[in-house]
Amino acid sequence: MKKIEIKYITKEQPLVTEKKELAANNKTKSFWTLQGVSLTVNPGEAVGLIGINGSGKRTLT
Repeated sequence: MKKIEIKYITKEQPLVTEKKELAANNKTKSFWTLQGVSLTVNPGEAVGLIGINGSGKRTLT
């Protein structure tokens, strides 16, 4: 069995306060949802993602 290894995952998204800003495709500020996340899972190990709403769990998966 092989291990799973994720290195330096980074994701940037536009920071919008209203949907019309996103639809207008204006230049918006950026928000780093993930920045430099690394993870190694060895055979036989399990991983669970726990966090409050909006903390980036879905973004990582």
